[in-house]
Amino acid sequence: MAMEGPSRRLSLIGTSIGSPRIAQQAGLPRSAIFNDAKGPSSDMVFETLKDKWAEGTAVKEKRLGEDTPLKTILDVMIKELKKSKNAIDGVKRFMADEKTKIDDCVKWRLLLDAVDLDLAQKPDKDEVTARLQLTEALIQESPYLAFENPTYQEGASILYINNCADVHWHKKLKDKRTPLHTAARKGNAKFVKSMISEGRRYYDVKNGESTRGENRVSGINKQKYWKFSGEYCRLTKILQHEDLDTKDTPLKSATKADCGVCETIKELLEVTDIAEDDTFHHALENDNQEVVKAFLSKDEVTSTIVSKESIMTTLSPPKKRTTGHRDANSRSLARLENAKLLVGSIQDPKALDREVAEKIIKRKSGAMDIWKAHNKEMLDDKLKPFLLHLAVKHQKLDFVRLFANDYPKSVVEKWSYSEHGDKRYPLWYNNHNNEGKMIEEPFDDIRKNIRKEITTKMIHEVPEMDTLSDMFNSCQVGELCFDLSRFDSAGFQVSAFINSWISQHQTGKLLTFEKTLRYAEFPPLDVLKEEREAYKDSCHLQYQHTEVFRILAWLRKKMGVQTIIKLKVPDRLVNPHDEKTMAKAVKGFKVEIFNWKVFGLSLGVLDPDAKDRIKELYLYSSGKRSAISDQPLIWPRRL
Repeated sequence: MAMEGPSRRLSLIGTSIGSPRIAQQAGLPRSAIFNDAKGPSSDMVFETLKDKWAEGTAVKEKRLGEDTPLKTILDVMIKELKKSKNAIDGVKRFMADEKTKIDDCVKWRLLLDAVDLDLAQKPDKDEVTARLQLTEALIQESPYLAFENPTYQEGASILYINNCADVHWHKKLKDKRTPLHTAARKGNAKFVKSMISEGRRYYDVKNGESTRGENRVSGINKQKYWKFSGEYCRLTKILQHEDLDTKDTPLKSATKADCGVCETIKELLEVTDIAEDDTFHHALENDNQEVVKAFLSKDEVTSTIVSKESIMTTLSPPKKRTTGHRDANSRSLARLENAKLLVGSIQDPKALDREVAEKIIKRKSGAMDIWKAHNKEMLDDKLKPFLLHLAVKHQKLDFVRLFANDYPKSVVEKWSYSEHGDKRYPLWYNNHNNEGKMIEEPFDDIRKNIRKEITTKMIHEVPEMDTLSDMFNSCQVGELCFDLSRFDSAGFQVSAFINSWISQHQTGKLLTFEKTLRYAEFPPLDVLKEEREAYKDSCHLQYQHTEVFRILAWLRKKMGVQTIIKLKVPDRLVNPHDEKTMAKAVKGFKVEIFNWKVFGLSLGVLDPDAKDRIKELYLYSSGKRSAISDQPLIWPRRL
């Protein structure tokens, strides 16, 4: 007898102890039921669920009606799963038990309620984990539950009703959602991820073989469900089905979530082809920056959604908003940011054509920020030479400066704004209005500054004076150079001529110069015999020549000249102009080609900035004629 009790206990432990009552009859502590082969609490969960189910379905009509016991069952499942992950074994046994008759209708409802979790209410972590565990258990066995509605989807409902223990329930159910739409609408990204993972396994073809999902969809087709085709039973198409109430796809449902929007969209876009619906366009129309960012975070999707049309949407004024309460300013800022995001994500140069470029350039605010967002490799080479023309036409000074610097050759390109119009230089568009009529001076400040930028670039880019003169032929333009090289310095005194010149042109009414001169060239200063000086020991006491300096000062102060690209002065061999003053002139006029004939010029007098700017420097030596003579030595650019 002493051995009978322990032996009986061992035999009971070896079998499945199904309830606390059996454990007590066996003389075992209540905790013994946690130690069977199924894992901790598995049997207790199974028995508890079965008892609750039996109680709730005692009246057949109540099985799945308004007073359904499913909420109680779900609460028990969640409660036990929060205690231990191993409780899932008991849940699975309960759903697989033939006596409980847990059919797809019940599983679908459990799944729908499990994913209907409002993350905005900040549920505790254990609650989320438990619901996710239950969700995965349900869809691992029957993935199709996540994508269907057992009552309102024609054809699919037949498959549910035929195997349902309570067909009356289908008449009472008013819920038209699917678990996937519900999880997306709540922003439950982890749940969506599991559904998509199991959906791929169930629906998508591998190695050319039919899947269970294909067989199911083809069976549903016989019930007039989806129009069946090989492609239509793939997960890509299934994920594009609309909610029967809201007509939203899962993607659009996710955009309406109170939280988890970005994460949920990213999970849905793992099936990249679903991005083709109108969700992205809808987000652009409503200036939803969060959704736009989520779409653009998927490189595989970007090439599909970033197009000329989508960019033009962000560059157009917002339409009247039908939802939300954001003010006009916040919407404008969001639209600006979306435009920058799209332009920065362009993967096809066709998306940044002339129409888009012009739309950006003529924009009143944020235009430069949007433009600078683009990858220069995505800009069509055929468009680059004519961006300057667009900027000039629309009087956008900041863009004129940018394009003139990035594409300097464009100042000498001809282009027609209209398809059948005459081709014109950029400067023409600054001097004529939209109707092609000449604009009379004085110009406004913007037009003046644009003219300055263009003419400066033109003078730099066109070395031939004849060509440059032809380009300016139809424009009001000042002198492009200062040339006294043809003056007869052998017969007349240069200094006297210069004094007379300055005196006659003090007002600047008869003569005007551009801000940038192509060159300034002087006549030889020591060919008049009467003025030719000889070297003396007391040369430092000799008269200091300043005629060239006086002309340069006049050009700057009276004529407004700021830049002289090339400066050529054949100075005196003896007693030339002062080197230090000469260096100041080179720096002040930003000289690039410096040819001042003076023996033994000291490079140390030149300012570092002036040295960096000089592209050509002519040096003259007073050494032996047989070795060097007085011909210039052209120095490299870096001094």
